[in-house]
Amino acid sequence: MKYSLFATLSAVLLAGCSSNVERNPVFDLAAQFIPAIGAVTGAENRPAAPGFDPADISANPSNFSLVQVPMLGDPVAARLISVSGRTQTWLAQNGFSATYRDEILVATRGLGEDLIAATAQGTRAAIRAGGGSAVRVHDRIGNQNEILQERFTCQIVSAGVEDINLGIRTVSATKYAETCRSDRTQFENSYWVDGAGRIMSSLQFITRDAGYLRRSAL
Repeated sequence: MKYSLFATLSAVLLAGCSSNVERNPVFDLAAQFIPAIGAVTGAENRPAAPGFDPADISANPSNFSLVQVPMLGDPVAARLISVSGRTQTWLAQNGFSATYRDEILVATRGLGEDLIAATAQGTRAAIRAGGGSAVRVHDRIGNQNEILQERFTCQIVSAGVEDINLGIRTVSATKYAETCRSDRTQFENSYWVDGAGRIMSSLQFITRDAGYLRRSAL
C-alpha cells in the first residue's frame, strides 16, 4: 500500500527535471512548489521570505519540513527555530508555530484556538513498543481566557508498512494509528515511523477549531 503525502510534489519535481541539467531536488522543491517562498522559478524581482531562501533549504534540508493545517490552505515550508533537548519548535511560512517533543505535537501558536500545552509522553513510548495505551492531557484557552484542560485515553496500534512519498523521496515506514477519547472529544492521529524509529510524517490533532496539523520531513 502506498501513502502519498503532498503527492503534488512528485509531479512538480518531475516537471522541474531536465535531461541535460543535473538538478538538486530539494532546491526544486523549495523554488517551485512552495508558493510562500516567493522564489518560484520564472518569477522576477520577488524576494524570498526571510529564513526560507531556496538555497538555505537545499543546503540544510533537515532544518526544514513541510507542514499543512487544512484550514490555512496548501502545504508550506517550516523552519526549525528552537531546539531544547528533545523539544523542537518549527515556524511555518504562513506565521504559525508548532512545538514537538520526541516528534509528538505538544503546542501551537498563531492558529486561533491553539493547543497551549500537551502531556503525551505515553504516546511516544507506545509507538516505540509497537503499540499500547496512553493518557494525554491537553490545555487550551477558553472563552473567558481561562485554561481548559482535557484528559484523553488513547490506544496506539500498528497499521502495517506503507511507502510514503515525501515529494523528493519515498520511504518505507510503519504506520501507527492513535485513537483518543475524552468526555467531549474524539480524534485519531497517524504517525509514519521509519526503520530507525524516526517519525517521518505525522497527522496530529490540534484543537476542535484548528483541526489537524500534518508535518513531513524533507
